[in-house]
This record gives sequence, structure tokens and C-alpha cells, in this order.
Amino acid sequence: MEEKEGCRNLLSPPSTPLLFFHSREYEKMALWSIGDEKHQLVKTTPPELHDKEILAYSHGWFILLHKVIRTLMFSLWNPLTLESICLPGLPLKSTQKMGFCILSSPPGDLDSMLILFETKVPSFIWCSIGIGIGYKRWKRQDIKAKSWKMKNYYCLFAPVICNGTLYCCFQSHYLGSFRLVKIKLSMPNYRLPLILFDEFIPVPEGYFKATIAYAYMLESCGELFVVYLIKGILCAQVVISVEVFKLDFLAMVWNKVESIKNRAFFVSKISSFSCPATSEIKGNHVYFTLYGDKSLYSFNMDDKTVSVSLACPNLPISGSSTIWIKMPSDLRLGNILIRQTKGDSHLRRKQIKPPEQAEGDFERLPLDMLLTIGMCLMPHDYMNLRSVNTRFRLATPPTPRRRADLKGDNSLPPLLMFCRKGDSICSFIDLCGEKYHMDIPNSQLKDVTRCDSREGWCLMLKGEHSMFLWNPFQEKVIWLPNLPHGGLPIFRVSFSSSSNWVVLIGLTYDRCAFYIDHIFWAEGQWHNLCTKNPELQLDGCNNFAFYHEAFYTFDENGKLLSFRKGGELKFFERANKPCSSPQSYLVECDGKLMSVFVGFLGTWVRIFRLNGKTESTMVWTEVENLGNHTIYVSQYSSFAIPATHGMGNRVYFPRFYGKNAVYYSLVSKKLHPHGTEEVLNSFYNTEEQLCSNWIQSETLDHQQSSHDSSEY
Repeated sequence: MEEKEGCRNLLSPPSTPLLFFHSREYEKMALWSIGDEKHQLVKTTPPELHDKEILAYSHGWFILLHKVIRTLMFSLWNPLTLESICLPGLPLKSTQKMGFCILSSPPGDLDSMLILFETKVPSFIWCSIGIGIGYKRWKRQDIKAKSWKMKNYYCLFAPVICNGTLYCCFQSHYLGSFRLVKIKLSMPNYRLPLILFDEFIPVPEGYFKATIAYAYMLESCGELFVVYLIKGILCAQVVISVEVFKLDFLAMVWNKVESIKNRAFFVSKISSFSCPATSEIKGNHVYFTLYGDKSLYSFNMDDKTVSVSLACPNLPISGSSTIWIKMPSDLRLGNILIRQTKGDSHLRRKQIKPPEQAEGDFERLPLDMLLTIGMCLMPHDYMNLRSVNTRFRLATPPTPRRRADLKGDNSLPPLLMFCRKGDSICSFIDLCGEKYHMDIPNSQLKDVTRCDSREGWCLMLKGEHSMFLWNPFQEKVIWLPNLPHGGLPIFRVSFSSSSNWVVLIGLTYDRCAFYIDHIFWAEGQWHNLCTKNPELQLDGCNNFAFYHEAFYTFDENGKLLSFRKGGELKFFERANKPCSSPQSYLVECDGKLMSVFVGFLGTWVRIFRLNGKTESTMVWTEVENLGNHTIYVSQYSSFAIPATHGMGNRVYFPRFYGKNAVYYSLVSKKLHPHGTEEVLNSFYNTEEQLCSNWIQSETLDHQQSSHDSSEY
């Protein structure tokens, strides 16, 4: 995406994002700023927030709601100036429920309005609050959904002001069918004209029935963006994908965005906005929070990693709201003293003289010299160098490109592999955080999506119809026949290289039903295992394990099921999940089927083994010792191998603490960074590599002659 001319000027006046924490139950609030870890907890919240719900943050004002008997009382409160504006009461019917809301402009403007959107009712309510309006009253405007040719109506959501016009998303009864609505804000005393655009907002690639997609719309530099956070149904606190789309106003078409360059997006349910990158705010990042979680997450669009940190550890989670707010850039959180005296919880400013900047000519170095310096740094220091400013990012690629030379090295532990769709380079990360890059010389293998990896082989999808197996260490490619349901969304693909077997789980066009195809690539023909099976309900966070010539996984209800070579789909009623957790993985280890369960942000890890030879005797037994084995888990592939270099009794995750991979030790019952004796209590301050999988770098022993393979 090209950087829009004068983008920084459009974001004036310069602003700094703050996280505002508010707990109604405990009457506490806190402020936290990126780059400023010092924060004070306020024991008593301002009286303007007592017994009120924060609905939105718009144009520097909180929109507050206080429910009285059959009446909604709205008010506005500015957290910086401490101004408050009360609005007339809104009579509430028993069937009415308010959803999203927004201010058209700051209350000081002549034509400012507060607009409320009802849920499950085709209407919205608005009130003129500008200083030029003598009498403030509520007006209701119904939406004629039939004229939009929609069978059912759910709601208007994610409102945003862009170039003086109100835009929001329209959700119909179809799964993931969002359309853009334009509301013209002129003539506040009359009916507001609406336009429903025919172009649907694209459904993200990772979205289907077994996942939840949260859409956030925001304005940045006069452009309109939609950010999708995709999570699993059973792991709603685990983000498995982040996708960004931008509206082309001329063609009225949404295009997927791989980079937002020198900007940062801040999204939450209550407020979403954009800020330019600074020394504290990382460019090309999406910062977000999750409901019921006081953690701060950031998604790096360069390398597709998600970092998590704990902003305010002393604030209770129960009843808390997490909101992004803006304040002038010359008013830093370090200059604000939060007094905790009795009866006084207001914010008071104290000017602190900033430290003097050190002078130097480092930025005047030629770009090629900056790149040479960067190639000598460790990965963590290299990324810090890129974050200095735009010139440093221009001189250095997103990651230092070292040509991978890993062929035939049986002593190496597995590597974490990832590649961006459309790129011709695959990246590998070892357990110490060193990155390697392997160029794909064959142009036919570019623009592919990785699906799974086992025993040194990767299953790759090219376009919508082609699929092939690729061994990056042996430089071998095995092409499979074209997919029988080309063009349909693919949920999950798994394979066994030793059995020459590939199983594909796909979705119908409405993304509401699953179908299963499989192939033995020596036969050269796809077979359908089942079509639209109503009993098949899968979850987006569960992987597949190959065990005893069958593929195993958990469905969204926690039942164990298998796909066998004879075309049998079998459910094991007595082998349900032995415990509940946000994340779970299945893996074959030492001839046994095992399940790994991870608590919220890694606060605990439990491992179970499936015992029993018959279905009636199957039972999960907790494991305290893996012996001389190590387990590697990821979203796409999980496996266990005999331990090397004293790495037994460990479970490795696709996460890094600094430059070291994070593992769980069954000996210490704690998390540790690889190569250190440091102990981690959770996944806080770690980075997760999304859309990645572990791959073994050893050379395979099974015969290749039976495969229709070709070298590069």
C-alpha cells in the first residue's frame, strides 16, 4: 500500500494513544501509555463515571449511559478537560436495545450529533447537540430493509466518520456478509439520507463457521479501513489471524492490505483510530485489546507476529472496560500526576523538563552502510534498528535475509517455518531466534499458501485449484491432481508422507457446512469421504494428528473423531476432551495419541495420553513424564520426536521471549526461554508467530521412487 501524501498532516493535531482502564465493580481506573510503563491506579473514579456504562469514545469524549426505570440517560464527558454534558432522557421500550454509537463531530461544533444504533431493529436514533441548536431532542429514523432486498436484518455496527461522512457496516443473516452503509450528516433537522453499497466487505481467508471474526472500521489519513480479528469458537481469547482491508473510493472496491507502513492502528470495541509511527509507537502494527482481558496485544504486519504484554497488573479484570483514547502529543503520561487523596481522583498536570537529545551523525550514514551494520546485529537488535525511523526501515528489509543452508543436517532441532502469501521466500527460525530465508527459484511455486508440514515435507496450496508437496531441504516437489472442489474455501489440510495420504477438509460456499476429500497421491485421484455431514462441527483452533493410519482431531464440542482410509468418519463418545482450555493440540508421541492443553496465556500446561485398545475402554490419563521425547506444537502441525541435546520432557510453542523460543518443562512445571534458566509465569512479553508450523530438517528415509517428484 502506498503511503498517502501528507498523511502525517492529516493526523493533526499530533496525538498519543492511551489505554484507559475502568472497573465499575471496584470503582477503579488507570491510564497506561505505550513506551511509558509507569502508571498509577486511581482508587476512586470521577463522579461522572459512577454507575455509568461507557458506550464509546468519540472526538475526545466518552459517551456514557445511565439506566433509569424505562429511560436511558446519556451524557458526554471529556477525560482531559473534565467537562460534562447531559442529554435529554430517551424513553426505552422493553424490546429496545442500544448497540453502537458515535459523535458526528465535537460537541462544540454547530451541527454536532449523537447517533445511536439499535440492535436487531432496522433503525437508528439521533440527537442534535451542537451549540447552535437551542432545543435538544431525540429523533428516530427507520431503515427500509426491504428496499435493500435483504431477507433479515441484524444491525448496523462499527460506525466511523471519514471525510465528514458517517460510514458503518450492515450485517445481514448470511454468515460474514457485511456491506458498507453511507449516511450523509447534512440537514440535522430532517431525515438523514442513507446509501447501501452493493460491494460486500471481503470475508477474510481465515473466517468460516468454526471461527469468530470481529470487524473494526476506522479512518486513517482520509482512507477507510476494516480490521478483522479472527478467533476460534472455543478459544475466543486466542487470535489466530489478523487481516486488514482498505476501501478504494473511486471503484468502491475493498482491497486486502499487507502493510500500513508508517501508521499504527488501535482497535477495540469502544474506540478505533490511527496514529503515525513514533519512537514509542511502532509503524505497521495493529494494537488491540480483547473483551474480558486486560492484556495489550500488538500485531506486526511485517512478520505476522502477535506480542502480548500486561499493561496494568493491579487492575481487577471483573467488570473492567479497556478503551483506547487520544490525548495531545505534548501532554505525556509522564507529565500527569494521578492524586489518590481522599475524594480527589482527577488528573493534574505537572510539567517535567524533557531530557536533552544526544547529538550524532548516525542517521547521515549511507543506506548501504546502514544495511551492512544491520546484517551484523542479532535479530532482536536488528528489529530495534528498524524501529528508529522511516529511513532506517527503508535501508533494511523486514528481516535480515540469510540464505538457508540446512540440507541434510540431521542434528538440527525442528525449525519454525512461515511464509507470506504472494512472497517467493520462506523463512525459518531456530530455537535461538536466528532467522534464515530460502528463496524459491521455481516461479511456479510463488504465490502459495502453506497448509501443513510433517517429516520434512510441506503441503502447499497454489491458487484455488492446485496443491503440491514440497521438501525445502531435499529440493523435491510432488504435484497432486487438481482439487475437485476448486474455488471453495479450505478449512484444514493434513497429510502423512509415509502413507502417501492427504485429507482435505473444505467448506461450502456459504461457509456453514464441511465436506471431506482425500487422496492417495500414488493413485492420482481425489475421493469424497463425506459431504455436508451435519454431525461434523469443527473448531478453528484444533489441529490434526496422524495416529494408527487415521487422522484424529477434536470437534467444537470436545468429541474425539477420526478419518480412516476406508472412508469412515468415526466419533469416540468416551474420549472427550479431558479438560477445558483456550488452546489444545493433538500429537502422536512414542506410539501413543497425546493431547496438550494450554491455559490462558500459558498460565498452566497439562498433557494427557489416550489409553485403551477398544472404544469402550478409551480413557485420557494425565502424563507427568515424556521420557526422551520433545513435543512441538503449532496451529498447523504438531509432532513429537526423540530428544536431542538434553531437550527431553519439553513442549515447544511458536512463541519467542526476546530471541529465544519458549518451552514448557515437565520437570520444573514452568515456562522457560530456550537456552536460559529464566522462569516465565505466563506468555506475557512474548511474541507468537501466527500462521507458522514446525518442520523437521532431517532427510527422510522412505523411498521417493513411488512419488511423482521433480527437482527445482
